[in-house]
Amino acid sequence: MNSYDWRADYGNSSDDVRHRFVGHYVWQLPFFGHASNAFVRGAAGGWALNGIVDYSDGQSGKCDHCTDRANTGQTSQRPDLVGKIDASRCGKVLIGCVSANAFALPVQYTYGNAGRNLFYAPGLINFATSLRRRSACTSGWRSCSGWMPTIR
Repeated sequence: MNSYDWRADYGNSSDDVRHRFVGHYVWQLPFFGHASNAFVRGAAGGWALNGIVDYSDGQSGKCDHCTDRANTGQTSQRPDLVGKIDASRCGKVLIGCVSANAFALPVQYTYGNAGRNLFYAPGLINFATSLRRRSACTSGWRSCSGWMPTIR
């Protein structure tokens, strides 16, 4: 970062996520909860489907090089932007999704002209679902047992 040119550091925050939705749900399954047979009601009733849904856009990404080209003692500096950044082919990971040909090392003793956080990483869609059974104990306490797969 060029500490003499603050305008060159203007850009999106590293923690910038434009759109995010997080929701949860609990669905008490209505099956067998009111069965006339006590064994069926006790064995198959009291189940609930629970889950969390997380959807978010990707965070902004940056490109730095770890050499001190400006001779200032800072090891993380920005390169020169010499081509177009195309992050449209990014998959689930950022490795190799932005072409290195869009960047070049700046001339010795100068700062690079690339801005801050020039592209956005891929987003995240995550579902966590569980199937739980509630059972009452004789002392009045409730206990839960269930199965919880995570789908990513």
